[in-house]
Order: sequence, then C-alpha cells, then structure tokens
Amino acid sequence: MSRIAKATGLLVLGWLLAACTEPPAVQPAPVVNEPAVLSVHTKPDNPQFHYIEGTLEADGLLLAYWETLYLEAAPVTLAEARPQQRLQLRFYPAPSERLTRLAGYAGVAEVSRILVYRGSVDAPYIDSLHTGYAPTETAALADVLAVFDDVPDGFRRYREGYVVQPVRARLQGFIRFVEGDHRFVYSRLSVTETLAGPAAGQTPVPDFNPDTYLGQPWRLLYSVAELTPLRLGPGHDTAVVTELPAGTVTVEKLTTVPGGWVRVQVVDSLGRLQSGYVPEASLWVIN
Repeated sequence: MSRIAKATGLLVLGWLLAACTEPPAVQPAPVVNEPAVLSVHTKPDNPQFHYIEGTLEADGLLLAYWETLYLEAAPVTLAEARPQQRLQLRFYPAPSERLTRLAGYAGVAEVSRILVYRGSVDAPYIDSLHTGYAPTETAALADVLAVFDDVPDGFRRYREGYVVQPVRARLQGFIRFVEGDHRFVYSRLSVTETLAGPAAGQTPVPDFNPDTYLGQPWRLLYSVAELTPLRLGPGHDTAVVTELPAGTVTVEKLTTVPGGWVRVQVVDSLGRLQSGYVPEASLWVIN
C-alpha cells in the first residue's frame, strides 16, 4: 500500500541597540513572533503527547499535495485502481525565524515542518486529528487553492503532484507527539497574506529531499509485470526510449495525460534517469 501520510523551521533574530556616545543602555527587546503559550496539556496515557495552547504568525512556504492510498485487496493496474485521495497541507516556517519556545515544547532543536490539521476529537487530549480535504469538498478545496498563485490543471483534474506558495500564516493549537525516533508538530493554520517568493523547487524545503523521512509525499511508484516499452510520446506508434524489464518496481508517475497514458521516469540498468510514456494499464499498484 502506498501511504503518503504525512510535518517545519522558523529562525527569529533578536537585536540590541546601544548609544555610541553614552554608556551602553539595553534597549527594550523586540517583539518576537512567538506563541503566547497559555498552557500545555499532556495526554494522561501518553506523556509524549502534548497539546500547546497559543497563537503565532509566521512567514513561510505552504505546501499542498495529494495523498493517495490504494486499498484494493487484489493486485490492480493504475487503470483499474480507485484510490482514496485527500489534499493535505504542510507549512515550512521561513529559515529567517526561530520558534525557540515552540521548539522547546516540541522537544526539537528547531521547528522546520508543521503538519496542518483541521480539527480534533476530544480536545485538548486529542486521539484523532482531522486532516486534509476530500475531492468532494469542492467549496473547501476552492478556498484552500485560492491562495496559490499557480495551480497546474493536472493538479486539479488528475489530483496529482504538489503546489507551493509563500504565505504569512496564523497558526494555533499546536500538537506535539513522538512516534519512534521522530517528533511531529501539528497546528491549525489560516493564511493571512500571500507573499511573493521563489518558485517551487527553488527553495531548500527539507521535504523536497526524497531521502527525508516523509519527504516528497506526493511521489508515487509503480511496477511493471512484463517487458514494457518506455515511449517518447503517449501513443503506441511513437519511438521507444528504452524498455522496462519485467519486475521493475521503481517506475515513478510524473503526470497523467489524456487517453490512458502516463508520463513516468525510471532509473535504467546503467543508472541513467529516463523519462517517457507508458499506458496506465501497464503500471501495477505496489501494495
């Protein structure tokens, strides 16, 4: 089963001013954009789970991506699959800020990923987080995607890939918990302002690295059951770039195109990254 489940770093610099001709005088500290923590609740049956009350505003990158879960019991091809999908959100605080107080409560050196949730059950002792947006929530999806300057047609139509937008966000209701060796920070989020900034892929977001835990959550891999031509275009009459050996399990879906074809990429036997087109019916869901 492909689970793209689903968590960011803010640095804030303080400053002091001193008069040059007078004895040094410490000026009032600047207002640091930290959450005014009201209280911290610990879940009775799990001391590693905390709900942190407070609100902050921070600049950063908002990531929206489609989480795709294949739940079929029997093997199916991409053409046959009917996955469950939700639009998920993550927020990456700008590296020019540091949420030191929040990081301390979260038990991490810095907060570089914040997973976004919509609501909860039995707050503040939360057993279940309501995250993401179903494809049927058309009004809610329209509101979420309205803050993004550039949303490719395929992102909406085929529910694949990701979009990124620099924003100023208000975050509140922080949740911190530990799972194995990993610490997660969740928050509710509302965008207060869209900002100008670099395009997606031009910003050093940790989760853009596929080797990061939970990195590239939009990435989907499939296998081929028999020798499959990787073609230059979406059609059986186009040139063959290379052939994918039977049993290849690292075929990455890039984009869907009309007519039952998919643009994919794969590393061939010589270690070269090759891209091309294959029919949806040739790709098998990896469970």
